[in-house]
Amino acid sequence: MRSTPRSVALAAGGKGMTAGAIILLASAIGMGILFASIARSDADRARLLQTQGEDTDGTIMRVWERRSGKSTQHMVTYTFFARGVLRSLDQDVSRSSWNAATAGEHIRVRYVPSKPDIGYWIGNPLEQMPIWLVLVFPTAMLAIAFFIWLNVRRYRYLLENGRPAAGVVTRCRVFRGKGRPTITANYEYLPSEGGVRKGRANIAAELPVGSVITVLYNPENQSRSMPYPSQMVRLSD
Repeated sequence: MRSTPRSVALAAGGKGMTAGAIILLASAIGMGILFASIARSDADRARLLQTQGEDTDGTIMRVWERRSGKSTQHMVTYTFFARGVLRSLDQDVSRSSWNAATAGEHIRVRYVPSKPDIGYWIGNPLEQMPIWLVLVFPTAMLAIAFFIWLNVRRYRYLLENGRPAAGVVTRCRVFRGKGRPTITANYEYLPSEGGVRKGRANIAAELPVGSVITVLYNPENQSRSMPYPSQMVRLSD
């Protein structure tokens, strides 16, 4: 007969992980909307250039670089006449075209007469956001958020329903980064069903090898366990 689940609340670590998952979820949705909008705009621009584009002569006025952090865009500014009106466009071109370009060089330009701000130097088509990019990054962020949620849910379930057992620390490692160090403990414990099981989890403070700890485990799946107390969840007051 299954016992009544313990009353459980999120501890500081669980709250932080849950907040991180929510932020990732919101970011994934926002990024998906943004990337889809950019991809749709790129597709509309390509369609207009294909169906309504006209070719004309142009002149390179400037060859320059646009830097943003470690990223560098190879830019060309050129002018052309669109229905009698002089227009100027900036375009990011390939490195080889940029190296060969010179101010005053005559080029061929394709533009949309109804929207002359849409155009490109023929031979250097405008870049389009790949469809895979629209899908991969938001999906990856959603997957990470879901994994975090599952991890917090696993800790919560163990504290609600886990069976206690005596355990011993077999290894303790400290990983130091820019923020607080992460402490990971490997341990063994003795489930009441018999045998010896192993586990690994992050803990609040470094423990010497051989330290005796309390472990909560899932009797229906003994590979799932955690040391108690936990940084992720706590018993409700």
